[in-house]
Amino acid sequence: MNVERYRCRKPDDTIHIGKEIGTRLKAGDIVLLKGSLGAGKTTFVKGIAASIGIEDEVTSPTFTIISVYSGNVDLYHIDLYRIEGDDDLEELGLYDYLYGEGISVIEWGERIEDRIQGLPLSIVIDIKENGEREITVTGFDD
Repeated sequence: MNVERYRCRKPDDTIHIGKEIGTRLKAGDIVLLKGSLGAGKTTFVKGIAASIGIEDEVTSPTFTIISVYSGNVDLYHIDLYRIEGDDDLEELGLYDYLYGEGISVIEWGERIEDRIQGLPLSIVIDIKENGEREITVTGFDD
């Protein structure tokens, strides 16, 4: 399994890396985003959205839990920060979005990682002491 690392000095760099990753995604892909509050997960998703032709403003779905955006392929932007357990996941109908016609990008992906079939793409965003971000991507086979 391939591991890629990127350094970002500013939010535009994070968006740029998101765009690069987004060009490699296809319908049915699942991306698990991991990182602390304020790490730049939603900023990264903005890049993915731009790469697949989404022109709508992408915002954090912390309160809505699931946001659906239409582009060349649908993007299911999911935020599990407020999810308590399996009952919440079932109630949301989360599994109806996964493995479907769109790309599922899940913030706080570590909360569902053990329930995902196959090998999802894992993206970890770490905040470094100087404020830079290190983005580690695991899961592409190329």
